[in-house]
Amino acid sequence: MSQPHPLLLIGLRGSGKSTLGRLVAERLVADGLVAAFSDLDDAVLARLGHATVAEAWNTLGEPAFRTAETACLRERVPAALDDGTPQVVVALGGGTPTAPGAAELLGERGSAGW
Repeated sequence: MSQPHPLLLIGLRGSGKSTLGRLVAERLVADGLVAAFSDLDDAVLARLGHATVAEAWNTLGEPAFRTAETACLRERVPAALDDGTPQVVVALGGGTPTAPGAAELLGERGSAGW
């Protein structure tokens, strides 16, 4: 069996990454593969205790938001791969690639699709 390789969806805010991610994961299940979907914004908001990205951004500022975003990226992909899931689809936040350290993680841990 090949090593799991996450699909990381990158795009502008509101471009449909979350919608596409859910559809891709559903298709992988329909094709007989086990798949997991993760929305990075949801993980960041849960970590920070805010309801919306705008609320977290305005309350905490960009540096705190980006730090949480990178931490969630580090956690989400390995967690999905380590649980035996052969494929994971992650919708990244619109600015995730600009977060400190995120570009390196993206290159190391998956295939990015725009």
